[in-house]
Amino acid sequence: MSNGHFIAGESLLPAQEAAIEVRSPWSSDVVGTVPRGGPSSVEAALESCAAATKTWRRVPLEARLEHLIALRDRIDQGRDELAKLLVAEVGKPLKGARLEVSRLIDAFDYFAAEAPLRLGEVEDGDEPTLQIVRDPVGVVVAILPFNFPVQLMSWKLLPAMLTGCATVVKPDPRTPLSTGLLAQWAHEVGWPPGVFNVVHGDADTGAALVADERVAKVAFTGSVRGGRAVYRSAADGIKRVTLELGGCGPLIVWKDADIEGRIDHVRSRSFYNAGQYCFRINRAYVHRSRYEELIERFVASASQLQVGDPSLETTDIGPLIDRDALQRVVANIEDAERAGARVALDGRAHMQAERTVIGPTLLADVPATARVMCGETFGPVVSIAPVDELDEAIERANGTEYGLSAFALAGDPEVARALRERLEAGSVWVNALDRASMAAPFGGIKHSGLGVEKSRWAFNEYLQPRAIYCDER
Repeated sequence: MSNGHFIAGESLLPAQEAAIEVRSPWSSDVVGTVPRGGPSSVEAALESCAAATKTWRRVPLEARLEHLIALRDRIDQGRDELAKLLVAEVGKPLKGARLEVSRLIDAFDYFAAEAPLRLGEVEDGDEPTLQIVRDPVGVVVAILPFNFPVQLMSWKLLPAMLTGCATVVKPDPRTPLSTGLLAQWAHEVGWPPGVFNVVHGDADTGAALVADERVAKVAFTGSVRGGRAVYRSAADGIKRVTLELGGCGPLIVWKDADIEGRIDHVRSRSFYNAGQYCFRINRAYVHRSRYEELIERFVASASQLQVGDPSLETTDIGPLIDRDALQRVVANIEDAERAGARVALDGRAHMQAERTVIGPTLLADVPATARVMCGETFGPVVSIAPVDELDEAIERANGTEYGLSAFALAGDPEVARALRERLEAGSVWVNALDRASMAAPFGGIKHSGLGVEKSRWAFNEYLQPRAIYCDER
């Protein structure tokens, strides 16, 4: 499968641009190729996007919604095709791929329902000559990660297009095919050329997009390192940014927690997508009186997960995205072992020479200085340590540069209240670890990011309010 950039309603394969091979993380087979976007492709995409923004911003909301719903229905018709493509390029287990497609459609439904409530054209001010309008900010660049390529794209593209902004999307070069397919479907159902462009490429391609003076807004999901680079470049042009960056989510398990009833939710928040997502449980602080029980139940629950071929209906954990990712995960496990950690469940038993597979891994008695306790492993590893006091647990939970997500299990309502108020994260789950909502704002504090995605607040990231004083007498 050879996929070009998708610019101004056309698939383009510039002869001068080298091809990027997209390989299956499971088999290493080439499942497609895309061009490595250079200056001419970046220029064409931004020119198309800038032209589209001038007209799209004046299209009535009702018409924008019709375009959104048409693409939503096309995705619904192509569910199986899109899910299988996610299996092939991401290595996502089939049931996880289907879930991502369902959540993609949920995002379409949510933003379609919210837009009429949130995007009024004019608001009256507090005196007769004042009106307040909210204009689209302009050209948007969206830069995507590999782990949820279509779901996370929707959190950027949909509020942008509904507010009147045209977007250039740059997918991760390891997982670009699903994004390109959605752009083709958008064109197929009648989206105007330039409203949704896709430029493939590497970090240099992304840097060129971010730096261009025509870009008004950058929406980025990725590492803290990548976010800093985007932020620096955007600052030169005084561009708006949304940065959804890394996490090292803590779990606090208090002495009266319902461990037995919640352990499968803990497992899901730890090992879904092979641990390759930022708002997961990375580390756990467990009251000493329940410490061994938590480890025992966690090992028993995690051991039930099926590891292997992502195309099988029964698989829970597929391969990591590439060999570099596997090496980083293994290096972090070994670092914890050298620091004195005990391996309660060793996922390395699932490793194969020709695959990037590793199973769920639980590390106990992990020192605070181990990398797994203070950084993002981005793999199926959870590190556990005992605590004696609630203040100690909260201090250790908050003691990293990250602030994306935090989790807690506690029975006492006063303890639960203290946890939800004192845990420093953009999203906090207390007992309700299995819940998620498109209506909830998603974003981090500290080094985990700026701005929010999802929810009604996402529209504000793509709008510029203006005050107009006008006396027509």
